[in-house]
Amino acid sequence: MNNISIKNIRKSYQEAPDTDFYKHSLARYFFRPISFYLSIIFLKLKISPNQVTILSWVFALAGCFAYCIGENIWSLIGFLFIIIWALLDYVDGSMARFLNQRTSFGHFIDVVGAYYVIALLPICLAIGVVNSNFFDTLYNYYILIIGAFSSILSILLRLILAKGEVIFGVDGRDTMNTNSSALSSFLKWVEALMSPRGIHFPLLIICTIKGIAGLTFFILFYFLYNAAAFFGYMSLYLNEKYKRQKE
Repeated sequence: MNNISIKNIRKSYQEAPDTDFYKHSLARYFFRPISFYLSIIFLKLKISPNQVTILSWVFALAGCFAYCIGENIWSLIGFLFIIIWALLDYVDGSMARFLNQRTSFGHFIDVVGAYYVIALLPICLAIGVVNSNFFDTLYNYYILIIGAFSSILSILLRLILAKGEVIFGVDGRDTMNTNSSALSSFLKWVEALMSPRGIHFPLLIICTIKGIAGLTFFILFYFLYNAAAFFGYMSLYLNEKYKRQKE
């Protein structure tokens, strides 16, 4: 094993081919630098990157379900757990690069952990709002529906992107090549805006601190964002089909 040090871990990350995927992001300036220091701990304990990924699943799920309780203290605990998940999500990658152990399976379980949060967080937030008894029954009913649809749209969007790449050979989020359309580039950064690399965590902590009213705003905002991204990518692939029919 190479000499375990911050310098070598950082170097292995900087030499990775996808280092510049998001040049200006919360990941680059917050999560990734912290992950270098946490990676040392797991490396010296001889814990593998995949084991760290599985551990991150525990915090991802615990964080989402903590929001279901509907009490401010549990919402803060939920946010703390989700932040730990996000940090570990970068730790496993930093470790894999350092150990030169990046694998398809590792990438798969890493993405699955993110999908847990994407799929569960909106509906868990909505359940928490309902359990808080902050609103009357009618508003609780609407909030629960919106939270459920937000979760569905989040996963449906990923399914469409995966299927679109298989059928058309086009990754809707890929703007790293010269053939990317202006719409693809725009949609990629719209999606990144509410991802863990963007304003997702700053907005979530602000809304969590604000209590039930803040979390209600987050649910509504997240729903509108998911709906916009969903219809945007659907338009992208429909346009791709139209162009191929004309050729």
